[in-house]
Amino acid sequence: EGDLHQPIGGNYAVVRVDGGGLQVLGLGATNDLSGARRTLSRLKRLGGEAVYTRHNVSRGVRESELQDLVARYEPNFIGDDG
Repeated sequence: EGDLHQPIGGNYAVVRVDGGGLQVLGLGATNDLSGARRTLSRLKRLGGEAVYTRHNVSRGVRESELQDLVARYEPNFIGDDG
């Protein structure tokens, strides 16, 4: 489970699949997506199974998308380091 991304900004979602479909456990925005797998490792205690990422270099867009996703999914974890 190595890092999959170069150190660029983006958004991420930590999810699991259950009987009702996809459940979003955590959402975040970061200046460095190369650490997304480490975030998944920390969120395994919440039942996280996979991390989905979206490259998004603009900080303003990252923050706006994070707010929209949080409002829609109401996750247990919200991370924002840029």
